Amino acid sequence: MLWRTGKALSLVVLATLPSCIRCYATTDSIQDTDAPQSGYLPNHNMDPTLVGSSLAIAWKQTFNINEVMYAKPLVYTPNGAPNEYVITVSNQNIVRVHDGIKGTLITSRTLLPPFQSADTACGDIANTVGITGTPIIDPATDIMYFYSKSYKGGATGPFGTTNGAGVLMGQYQLYAVNIPSLTDVSGFPVMIDGHNANNDPTRYFLGGTVLQRPGLAMIGNTIVAGFGGHCDNWNYTGMLVAVSKTAGVGVTNIQAMEASPGAPSPQTLDVTIQGGGKAGIWQSGMGLVADTANNRVFFVTGNARGAGQNGGSGGKAASGKTYLSTLEQAVVNMGVNPNTGQLTQQDYFEPYAYDSNNGGDLDFGSAGVALLDSTVFYGTGVSRIAVAGGKDGKFYVMNADNLGGFAGGSAGQDNVIQSWTFAGGIRSGPASYPLEGGYIYISPTPGSGNTRDYLYAYAFSRDANGKPVFTLAGKSALTFDGQSVPTVTSNNGQPGTGIVWIADGTYGLRAYNAVPTNGVLNPINFPSAANTGGINKYQRAVFGNGRVYVTKTSQLMMLSGGGGAALSAALTCSPNPIAMGSVQVSQASTVQVTCTANAAISKPSPSIASKLYQVSAAGLPASVASGGTFTFPVTLNLTDANLEIYDNTTTPSPLAPGAVGGSLNIYATAPSGYLQDTIITVSGTVAASAGYLVLNQTSISFGGVFVGGGSPSSSYGWVKLSNLGSTSLSFTGFAYQDYYGGMTYVNVSGSTVGNGYTSPNFPAVGSSLAAGASLVVPLVFSPSTTGIHASFLTFWSDVGGYITLAMQANAQQGTASSSSSVPPSTSSTSTSAKASSISTSSSISTSSSISTSSSISTSSSIST
Repeated sequence: MLWRTGKALSLVVLATLPSCIRCYATTDSIQDTDAPQSGYLPNHNMDPTLVGSSLAIAWKQTFNINEVMYAKPLVYTPNGAPNEYVITVSNQNIVRVHDGIKGTLITSRTLLPPFQSADTACGDIANTVGITGTPIIDPATDIMYFYSKSYKGGATGPFGTTNGAGVLMGQYQLYAVNIPSLTDVSGFPVMIDGHNANNDPTRYFLGGTVLQRPGLAMIGNTIVAGFGGHCDNWNYTGMLVAVSKTAGVGVTNIQAMEASPGAPSPQTLDVTIQGGGKAGIWQSGMGLVADTANNRVFFVTGNARGAGQNGGSGGKAASGKTYLSTLEQAVVNMGVNPNTGQLTQQDYFEPYAYDSNNGGDLDFGSAGVALLDSTVFYGTGVSRIAVAGGKDGKFYVMNADNLGGFAGGSAGQDNVIQSWTFAGGIRSGPASYPLEGGYIYISPTPGSGNTRDYLYAYAFSRDANGKPVFTLAGKSALTFDGQSVPTVTSNNGQPGTGIVWIADGTYGLRAYNAVPTNGVLNPINFPSAANTGGINKYQRAVFGNGRVYVTKTSQLMMLSGGGGAALSAALTCSPNPIAMGSVQVSQASTVQVTCTANAAISKPSPSIASKLYQVSAAGLPASVASGGTFTFPVTLNLTDANLEIYDNTTTPSPLAPGAVGGSLNIYATAPSGYLQDTIITVSGTVAASAGYLVLNQTSISFGGVFVGGGSPSSSYGWVKLSNLGSTSLSFTGFAYQDYYGGMTYVNVSGSTVGNGYTSPNFPAVGSSLAAGASLVVPLVFSPSTTGIHASFLTFWSDVGGYITLAMQANAQQGTASSSSSVPPSTSSTSTSAKASSISTSSSISTSSSISTSSSISTSSSIST
C-alpha cells in the first residue's frame, strides 16, 4: 500500500528499482491543463510550422445525440500501452477510453443513471447532469478520479421540482477507477452527501442542489473539488470538498463558502428557498489551481446572498490573512494538508464592490484563477503572481502570497498589483506564456452592442521600481464568443514556437503565434482538413504527442499536428467559406452551395447550429457517385419570426449589429479513409433597421477618494454612447438607481447622475444621436459621505429598449494629511480592452446590462 502515499515516495521507489513500475508519457494531459492552471504546456511537440502546414482531422467518434462532454478529455499513456489513450466523461455518466492514434474504443463504462437537468430548474447543463467536472489522473497509480451526479439508490429521474422532490433525491459520489479497465478502486466510490461543513456544521452537503463544475486538483494524498449551484436555484452553499485517496478514509474536510457568523441567519431548512448563502465555485469549468510545492489550492467564488462578514457598503478594510466566514466574490488561497486532507483558509482577495456585484448576479467566479510561472512573472515585493477576472469584466493581477483582502488600497481601493476592465465579462479564464519576456491571454465575452470580442495579449514587464506590470501588446483580427479558455503550447520550450489555441463556439479550433507583432496577434492558418466547426462552450484544446483533441456536442475528434495519417475530405463545396454579406433586420439572404463528391457517398445531410442560419436538405439525392454534385440553399434569416425563436434560445448576449458567424456541417456516409463531415465557415453582417444605442462599457469603477480632507477628493471617468443603427435616435429619458438606497428610479434633470456622481456635460432629453455617431459623456465621482457608492444609470431612446451603466467607487474619511499615493503593493493602473494602451484611470466593469432595441432581438439570459 506504500505506493498510495504520494508522488514523492513513488519517486524514491523508482530510484531503487531497475525499471519504473508506474510510468506515463511526458506528453500526456492528466488534468485540466497544468496544476497551477497557468495554461502553458511546453511538452506536446507542437511545432507551429507543422501546425500551419499539415494539421488535419485524423479521426472522429460520434456518440448519442443527447450526450455532451462538459469536462475536458484527458490523455494518458500507462506503462505498456501501445499508444496514448484519450479519455472522455459525459453528462450521461458514460466514461470511455479510446486509442488516441486510431480512435478505436478500448473500454467504456456506464455508471448510475444520471441526474436529470429538468430537476434542477436550470437549463445550463443540457439533458442530464452526470459528470461535468474534468477528472484528474494520479500517474503513480494509474487511477483516475472524478465526480458523478445521480439519484439515491440508482433511481431514474426526473422526480420534478415541486417541493424540491428531484434535488432531494440527488447525490454526488467521487469515483476512483483504474486506467484503462475503468474498474472501481477498492473503497470507492465515496458518497459526499450527508457530510457537514467543518467550518459550520449547520451547513451540510446536499448533492441535488449543487453542481461539480471545475476541474479537480490533487495535493499529496488528497483530491480537492469545488461545488457551485444550478442557476443559483435551491438552498445551496458553495463548498470546497477534500477526499483522501486512501481506501476507507473518505471525506477529510469540507469548507462552506458561507459560514457563521457572517452567513445569512437563521439558516433555513427549506430546500426550495435560496437561504444557503450561495457563493458557489464553478469557474466555467476551469480547474482549481494546485500549488503542489506549497500545499495550497486557489479558486474563485461567485455571487452570494447578503453583504457577509465584510459588511458591503459600510465595511472596513480587512486583511486577507484574517479568517473570513463569508468567502463571496473572492479569490481564495486554501491550505491543504497533503497527508490528512485538512483544509485551512490562508488568504483571500474580495473586491471592494463585491456586494453590489452580488445584486447584479455578477460572479467573480465565472472564470478561474491562474498561477503564473514564478521564474518569469515576479517583481519587487512579489515572488509569484495570480490573475483572475469575472462577469463584471474586471481583470485583476494579484500577489499570490498576499492576495489583497478587502478594500485595503488607498482610500478603500482594491489592494492588488494591477487591474483593468473589458467591455464585457470574462467566462473563459486566462492563459500564459513564460517565454520571450512573458505574456498572458484573455478571451472576454462581448460587451454592450457586440456579439463577439477579440483575443487579447498582454506583455509582462517591470516599472522603474521593479514592480510587475502588464501592457496590452496585441489582439486578434477575428472576434470570438469568449467561451473558450486559451491554451498555450511551445515546441519543447523553445522560444519562437509559442502557439495560443482557442476553441470557439462558432469558428472551432483556431491558433495564433504567441508573440504579437505591431499590436496584432497573427493567426496560424490551418489547412481546410483541420476545420472542426464550433466547439462546446467552456472547452479548450487538449494535447497529446503532436496531437490535438477537441470535443463537440456528442463528438470527440483528434487532429494530427504533423504525424499520423489524416482523413481525406469526402466533399469539395463552393463557395467555401460562405459570405452572406450585410443583411438588414426583418430581411433574409440566401446563398446556393454546390458540393462535388470526392468518393461515392450516401445520405448527404447539411445542418448548421446557429438559429440565425437555416439550411434546407429538401430534394437532396440519397446517394452521389464519385464526381457527382448536389446543391442546397443556406439562408441568413433575420425575419421577425426567426428572431423571436433566436431570442428564446440563445445565450449569453442578444443579437446586435455586426458580424455573425456559423459552421455549416454536411454529413454523409463515406468510405473508409474519408471524413464523414465536411465543415464550411459561414459569415454575415447584421444591419439594424433603425437606431441602435450601445455603450463602450457597461460599468465604471472610480476607485477610492477621501471625504473631509485629503487628496483625491474626486475621481473622473467617461462613457461613450454610440448609435450603431441605420437611422438617428433620440433620447427619451435618463434615470439612476442607488443600489444602497433601495434601487428607486430618480430622473436625471440636472448634473446629478447618481449618488455621489455628476456629469458636467450630460445629454438632454430630446437630443438626438445620428446614425454612426458617438457622444462622450464625462463623469465625476465627488461624494459627501463615506462608504461604497454604487449607482446604475439608465438611458432610454425612441428606438425602444434601454441600456444601463453601473458606477462604483469607495469613499473613506480623510484628513488634511491624507495622501493620494498608492500603497507599495498596489497599482490602480487599468485599461479598457477597447483601447490599444493602458490608461491611468481606474475602471471596473460591474454590470451585465444589455442594450436592447425594438429593431434587434433582445434576449439577455446568461449561461453558466
